[in-house]
Amino acid sequence: MDWAEFIKEIARQKLHKEVHRLTFIEIFGDNESPTIDKTIEGHLKGIYALFEAECSALINPKRGKKEILRKHLQTLYASQKDAGEISDRSDSIFSLNTSNKQDTHTQEYDPNFVGRESAIATLIAKLSGDCRVLILTGITGIGKTAFAGRLTAELLRNFPESIKINFDHYQNTDFASVAAFILTNSGEILTPEDRNDSQLLFNWIVTRLENNPYLLVIDSLEFILKGNGDFHDEYWEKFFNYLLSANSCKSRIIITSQDLPQELYIIGSRYPTYWHCEPLKGFNDIEQLEFFKQAGLNIGTDSDKSDSRTYLKRIGAAYEGHPLALRVITGEITSHPFYGSIVAYWKKYRHEVEKVEQSQKEEKAKSDHHEMRLDRYTSSLQMAVKKRVEKTFKRLANDVPNAYFMLIFGSVYSYPVGENFYFNTLETLGLGEEDKYAVLNTLRDRYLIEEMIDDNDDYLLRQHNLIRTVALEHLKKSKNGK
Repeated sequence: MDWAEFIKEIARQKLHKEVHRLTFIEIFGDNESPTIDKTIEGHLKGIYALFEAECSALINPKRGKKEILRKHLQTLYASQKDAGEISDRSDSIFSLNTSNKQDTHTQEYDPNFVGRESAIATLIAKLSGDCRVLILTGITGIGKTAFAGRLTAELLRNFPESIKINFDHYQNTDFASVAAFILTNSGEILTPEDRNDSQLLFNWIVTRLENNPYLLVIDSLEFILKGNGDFHDEYWEKFFNYLLSANSCKSRIIITSQDLPQELYIIGSRYPTYWHCEPLKGFNDIEQLEFFKQAGLNIGTDSDKSDSRTYLKRIGAAYEGHPLALRVITGEITSHPFYGSIVAYWKKYRHEVEKVEQSQKEEKAKSDHHEMRLDRYTSSLQMAVKKRVEKTFKRLANDVPNAYFMLIFGSVYSYPVGENFYFNTLETLGLGEEDKYAVLNTLRDRYLIEEMIDDNDDYLLRQHNLIRTVALEHLKKSKNGK
């Protein structure tokens, strides 16, 4: 392992995911900005504090922060390698989690999960039976990861060991690297030669999965696909083909993906008993109201025929029950200046909902062919959801500028991080701790950041992919002075 890989190892193991890949790209790249300098200084302080080094003596304004961090990590790498504390290769650079504990937090199970009970029961029955591979598809923000987490939580009692692979964050997604990680975390010992032998790793991993009851969860499969829907690495196709065609297989695989891989679809079609594709759509009418109720809104009842209930139904229908869209809208309703008043929110922004409703009518009128309308309608919904998020960003910038600043500069974090990293984005403003928490709570209250507990029981924050995409666009515009 070279020292650059060691940096990622330190980030994952020693700093408990407080420093992540994108941050290091900034640190060792050519970009310079006051915000990045502050972020780097925060990392330095964290590293020196963690390793009981003297921070004040090492942070010298006359020396570049990047060079200090680079030299310090190189020294740390050399000392730990000599001490035998690191191996020849770091598997932790992948966004992979293993657990043999029945811990729903580890599996990203949302305790506030709403609805889809019928689909859950059906899919649990399939996976408890002959189905070996389940793929959940749907547009961004539709709830694929949360749904997979709920299925995992239900299935853990039948699978003593589960493995999660998330392809969203890292580029090293070749089959051999992932297979090596799974094997080493299953207790196998691999030599450097083993790690470079894709065929050997293939035989090894399929045999283990075939003969042992593992629950393998693969999140964001679209990141290992080419533009035409084929796999970048041919061994992934061989992997799924083998497990689906085998006489028996004790393991089960749950996949989430925005795109349905054509190669996997063709393979699965040959073995319909062992394969199932479940397209996810938004909440139905009942689930939408349950979602709003669980978020703390007064939804009324059908019998009282309240305006609030009627407006919520129209909002839910306009966005087809899309969970992320409903979440950001709920965050606005429950925050300043509405504080839960659905009627007041409707009076202010009904025109936005009516515009979406009109677009729906136009889309339905454009095509008589059902499949064509579905394709176009999905694209239309995704655009509507993104526009909704854009409006939320603009209102946040007007209502709470510091929260907007924290959100867009926090978008550089592609992996869940601690609160301090979000606080670092406000370092130049000179805010006190209480004010920083108030800003962070604004993002929590508006559901623009998500909370989670990781394998180490650390409390972390992350941005949903769609939120982060929009935030990065706003960050780029701010740097360009637009």
